Amino acid sequence: MNRSRALLKTLKWPIRAIWCSLAMLLPSPTLFADVIVVDSFKHDLSIQIAGGISRSCPACGTIKYMDMHRDPAVGVEIIKDLRARKANGTLELVIALGPQAATLIAEGLPDTPTLYSVHDEPDSELIKNTRFTFFDPRPPLSLQLEVLAALKPDIKTVGIIARRETLEPIRENLVSAAQSQHINLRVYYVEEPQDVSAGLRQAISESDGLIFLRDRMVLNSDTVRYILRLTLENRIPTFAYSSSLVDMGMTVTLRADPLKLGGRIGEASQARLTGSAPDPASGDDIFILEINKRTLRHIPGAAAPSGREVVFK
Repeated sequence: MNRSRALLKTLKWPIRAIWCSLAMLLPSPTLFADVIVVDSFKHDLSIQIAGGISRSCPACGTIKYMDMHRDPAVGVEIIKDLRARKANGTLELVIALGPQAATLIAEGLPDTPTLYSVHDEPDSELIKNTRFTFFDPRPPLSLQLEVLAALKPDIKTVGIIARRETLEPIRENLVSAAQSQHINLRVYYVEEPQDVSAGLRQAISESDGLIFLRDRMVLNSDTVRYILRLTLENRIPTFAYSSSLVDMGMTVTLRADPLKLGGRIGEASQARLTGSAPDPASGDDIFILEINKRTLRHIPGAAAPSGREVVFK
């Protein structure tokens, strides 16, 4: 008996060392990050974006979703909750959807890494913020020109009508994009509502296609029918900034697929949480081409481009 005890005592440390080594080889329980999606206002697009994020970010686990309802008072309560989570070490990443949510997080959580996407014009200050990663749901200018050129291969000149304040911030990008597509770009500035008619007629006479940016002086309830009538009569292809304008008669637009956009945000979240390299893809693959089939038929030499998902309206 004494001999057995002595043997066990001799083996005690080796057994413990072996047990510790084996424990290191056993799979550890999955640890999920603490990720919150803060939405300005819940709608179908938001749910699809959140679904895309969840699919593409295994490290995110079950993502908690918070809806501001576009209500500042609700935003105050959300910030209180997020600050408490931050203090307890249970908040690693915030994903903001929409301008109100992005502003809320920027002001209320100044030291928290944030990814965000908005449906309209993004806040330039947020884009400059180094802790914010922005995902633009709007197609880049180069892609808009590429689509017009693919839609009507004989296009040589594209016109853009807008106010100076709309065009100047993006003029350099426009020129660069046009040069890369070997397209001549003509810009028509309008300063007053009465300038729209003359600018449009000149643009139609000098251009093979038109791009309409979001500019309320150019496109509004008073001008949209006139613009549609004139461009349709002259059978000139038009690139619109929204699907609703294609429904009305403009030729084509590009819209972000919310599930694919969420996937891009989810991939970036996964890379940030795991310390892996982000996907170098450009993100142009998230866009769906929407074409007014009736308008397209009346434009000489025009046809739907291949190589991209197309929805006819």
